[in-house]
Amino acid sequence: MLPLPSSHSIRSYSTSYVTIDTLTLLTVFQALGVFYSSLNSPTQLSRWTSDGGDPCGESWKGITCSGSAVTSIQLPGFGLNGTLGYTLSDLLSLRTLDLSNNNIHETIPYQLPPNLTNLNLSNNNLTGNLPFSISSMISLVYLNASHNQLSEEIGDHFGNLQNLSDFYLEDNQLTGQVDILTSLDLTNLNIANNHFSGWIPQEFRAIPDLSVGGNSFANGPAPPPPPYAPPPPRRPHNNHNHSNLPLETPEGSKGQDLNQNHGKNKKVLTGGQIAGIVTGSIIGGGLCVALAVAFCLRKLGRGTRITKGRSGDIMMSPIVANSVTTKEVPDQYLRSAPVTNLKPPPVEKTTIERASGKNGSLKMPKLPTTATAYTVAALQTATNSFSQESLVGEGSLGRVYRAEFSNGKVLAVKKVDSAALSLQEEDNFLETVSNMSRLRHPNITTLAGYCVEHGQCLLVYEYIGNGTLHDILHYSGDSSALSWNARVRVALGTARALEYLHEVCLPSVVHRNFKSANILLDEEFNPHLSDCGLAALAPNTERQISTEMVGSFGYSAPEFAMSGAYTVKSDVYSFGVVMLELLTGRKPLDSSRPRSELSLVIWATPQLHDIDALAKMVDPALNGMYPAKSLSRFADIIALCIQPEPEFRPPMSEVVQSLVRLMQRASVVRRRSAEDLGISYRTSEHELMGRPFTFTNEPFSLLFLFLLPVVTQGVFDYRDAVIKSLLYFEAQRSGHLPYNQRVTWRGHSGLTDGLDQGVDLVGGYYDAGDHVKFGLPMAFTITMLAWSTIEYADEITESGEFEHVLEAIKWGTDYFIKAHTHPNVFWAQVGDGSSDHYCWQRPEDMTTPRRAYKIDAENPGSEVVAETAAALAAASILFRKSNPHYSHLLLHHAQQLFEFGDKYREKYDKSLGIVKGYYPSTSGYGDELLWAGFWLYKATRAEKYLDYVIKNAYTLGGAGWKISEFSWDIKYAGVQVLAAKLLVEDKSASEHKEILNQYKSKAEFYLCSCLNLNINNSNVHWTPSGLLYIRRWNNMQYVVSATFLLTVYSDYLQNSNQTLQCPKGSLQPHQLLSFAKSQVDYILGSNPMNLSYLIGFGSKYPNRVHHRAASTVTYKEHGEFIGCSQGYDLWFGRQKPNPNVLTGAIVGGPDLNDEFRDVRGNFMQTEACTYNTAPMVGVFAKFFRLEEENGGARLKDSSK
Repeated sequence: MLPLPSSHSIRSYSTSYVTIDTLTLLTVFQALGVFYSSLNSPTQLSRWTSDGGDPCGESWKGITCSGSAVTSIQLPGFGLNGTLGYTLSDLLSLRTLDLSNNNIHETIPYQLPPNLTNLNLSNNNLTGNLPFSISSMISLVYLNASHNQLSEEIGDHFGNLQNLSDFYLEDNQLTGQVDILTSLDLTNLNIANNHFSGWIPQEFRAIPDLSVGGNSFANGPAPPPPPYAPPPPRRPHNNHNHSNLPLETPEGSKGQDLNQNHGKNKKVLTGGQIAGIVTGSIIGGGLCVALAVAFCLRKLGRGTRITKGRSGDIMMSPIVANSVTTKEVPDQYLRSAPVTNLKPPPVEKTTIERASGKNGSLKMPKLPTTATAYTVAALQTATNSFSQESLVGEGSLGRVYRAEFSNGKVLAVKKVDSAALSLQEEDNFLETVSNMSRLRHPNITTLAGYCVEHGQCLLVYEYIGNGTLHDILHYSGDSSALSWNARVRVALGTARALEYLHEVCLPSVVHRNFKSANILLDEEFNPHLSDCGLAALAPNTERQISTEMVGSFGYSAPEFAMSGAYTVKSDVYSFGVVMLELLTGRKPLDSSRPRSELSLVIWATPQLHDIDALAKMVDPALNGMYPAKSLSRFADIIALCIQPEPEFRPPMSEVVQSLVRLMQRASVVRRRSAEDLGISYRTSEHELMGRPFTFTNEPFSLLFLFLLPVVTQGVFDYRDAVIKSLLYFEAQRSGHLPYNQRVTWRGHSGLTDGLDQGVDLVGGYYDAGDHVKFGLPMAFTITMLAWSTIEYADEITESGEFEHVLEAIKWGTDYFIKAHTHPNVFWAQVGDGSSDHYCWQRPEDMTTPRRAYKIDAENPGSEVVAETAAALAAASILFRKSNPHYSHLLLHHAQQLFEFGDKYREKYDKSLGIVKGYYPSTSGYGDELLWAGFWLYKATRAEKYLDYVIKNAYTLGGAGWKISEFSWDIKYAGVQVLAAKLLVEDKSASEHKEILNQYKSKAEFYLCSCLNLNINNSNVHWTPSGLLYIRRWNNMQYVVSATFLLTVYSDYLQNSNQTLQCPKGSLQPHQLLSFAKSQVDYILGSNPMNLSYLIGFGSKYPNRVHHRAASTVTYKEHGEFIGCSQGYDLWFGRQKPNPNVLTGAIVGGPDLNDEFRDVRGNFMQTEACTYNTAPMVGVFAKFFRLEEENGGARLKDSSK
């Protein structure tokens, strides 16, 4: 461990520029110290030191500070020789990093300073690729990585870099296609002298300084995109300097070739991620005030290849959005809401064009949108020429009509009053359409289309036919149709809509016109919020209207009436007014009532905490059918929302949480039916354990399980999930199958593996839907299956599956023993992905090459041998009692492999290039070596292994890295949880408490990231229904690994009587378990698709899994040989379900919008992997035990 700065150098810093606390300074000092050591402590960096010191006060060479914040490191041409280390990401204040013209080697760290504006790494010897973390560096203006040895296919990392102006990658060995760069608004782009292929995108013509020579680009124009493939978005040139700091553009190579600037002055509009709504009737005189058009951008995946690789790119600090167009609303208001880092859903785009014609017709400039373009003629026909009979409402922007099309589809058309729009606003109309078309939420009305033609502007929406909340409460004459539970559901649904606008979108979307007339109800009284985003089109006359008149409308917050300021907290106030309407059945302003009751807020506020008065306020239409406690809690929420001071109003996430808890606790007096709510609830985990669900620090401040959108949920048989999950491993077996094989549609396969190399490599597992035996993921599978069993052995035993789980582990460890033929030789792979993926065959028919690939002292590979050592060590613990000889044998091989991997340190994909397209090592071998060290210590209790993980805690990154994912590639979070557990489980580790606590703090960073309780954009995304989301390729692997660690850590906290401390609050152990259960239940079917992603579980699950054996008729039924391409012709392309059920597999799962396509060729979603299922065996057993202990009803067998 690097020493901390001495006490005399630690001070409290406060200047007019920056205020930095001591902890931040310590982090910066340590980061610079590690960086200095990684550069081999060069003497030319005068005054630098690795053991503390003050870089600003002592004027370290090349460092510039603002106050006490390190803002610039410029060391070009210093002859530096070493690596970049692993702590640069801790330099949060750094804006410029220039290390050009040195001899720095190895890979670029996968976490860099997140707030850089200028990064220059040119003219070094850097290898590998640009890290994915660049995607979150949204302030980058200048990026230069030219003249290095960068290789591999360029990643899709750049969609968020909307400030990037100068980008240099020339003279590397990068491959792939460059259309992923077309979303950038670049002034300079130099990608010359690489190995790029494909076509040069047409969008590159708009780049003033472009150099692309020396690549393998195809001649001729680019082909049109395939069906449904979105064209890459472009945006206008703008001022890239959004920082208050002056930009220091480092010197670097410039592009030499100047391409003609075709269309340079063409107006190009920004594609955003906001969406909108509006339909239904709107009461006359409603005022729409100006809204800042905020964007929630998503990173749209491009360039999908049919050849699959499972690595993806590392995502350390996910980011949602990066640009905003503002009008009238200051930035500080837009940024006032907390951020959840949820990405809005990916949506297919169409392109529309607009150009002013002589005849007054309008065409549209290129602009990505999901809305359909309609003609005026089509809309006239559908609305009967906008007849009075079709009119359903009227608002400040125009009238809304019911439109019935010839195909029977019914939509709503808002005919915008063009006279109310200025020319500039007409120009902005299409941009507003694009923005409004993108937001997807079940409680927000969807924009379906638009029309801009002959001077007319029209908006087309989904039609919600049951009227508005305002009409039902105040004009229907029978508001009793809205039961108490239905009213709470309306409040919850609209609260979730506002939460989505305020806290999911970044920057926040302020509604500015929230009222009951803009809440549309469907036939089941589900709410749909309209008018999101339409304030941008409000007429000038309304924008200039007096604030007194606006304030008198009844919904506007006091601060708007006084100053015109409108923020997300103003929306919260309006929401409180709507809740008052739901409670009382009264209008916000009612001139027919006595003067003291004219204003609903003024009349109701003093009575909200008076129980007797509150009962008298309730809408008489409810006929007393409400629970008293629920009524009181409802009033409490209202009181918080309508407070006069905006700073005291809660964010909408807290409101959602409170409403969900209210619904769960409600016991309705004189209840008509449990179906009033129209939904079924899962049993919450705190109820299972008999504990109240409360937060210890900020009772309303945490986004958590209870603010997830409610979906139809069932009761799950967790024991059945355990049983089925273990069947999957039998389906993945390679080799000679045993007599007790339960998956009978599989046969013997791979019986000659290793024969050509003179070694027996028969056995092991196929990792997924193909027939390659990849060593690294196979070893990780066994490690996680063993860990899962170690943690929950009793629970698995109670489920009756302990023997089966030992069989599954032993099938893997037997193979590893075979593959370890010499202390320094390990056979890491059999088969290769390229030839294997060329064929679609049953494993019993394999004709593809079965070459084996080894790791040895001349071609080392630390990741794969260390991971295998970890698997063998973990397994040895399980066999210690039942088979001590075998346990000893496993430990013997584990120790040899660990020594081999540690002595001959090298990335395994450097020695085995064949793995790079499938399982490359992006995190390096440091995590695997620590991982193996911890498992060997757990298996042996030998002090040398504990000393190893302590001594190498920083050099190998375990106590330094803050990671937001846990996977077959990146083990740090698992390492850190193991280290934290040692603090409680092993008294001999107490002398290393300081280092182990460093590990622990990083483990809790990971957990807090999953729970969205971190700060600085370091949280994991959630889908709208609450599933963790890392990336689109087999996202479920990250869900299951996180679920496992959350479950294990909740046990650790419980056993040690601790809580999880996060930047945004603290959680009790059972609250971690509650969130873990939400992920488990989502997997098992509690999701918007009502689909179990555990194959064979329940009545509805994917039946076109991307799996060669499962999708092809079994060998026992059809013994004839099926050839390589014949399988594609006969079986891959079939639309029918697979003939064999891959029971127990967990597929890749839904996208970030909770959507799933059950298509065999959709391998990113429908392919399963062994490491998806392995961690869940113990987790399923854990929840089975909880159900049993808490007296849960016996669950039905979901297999029937």
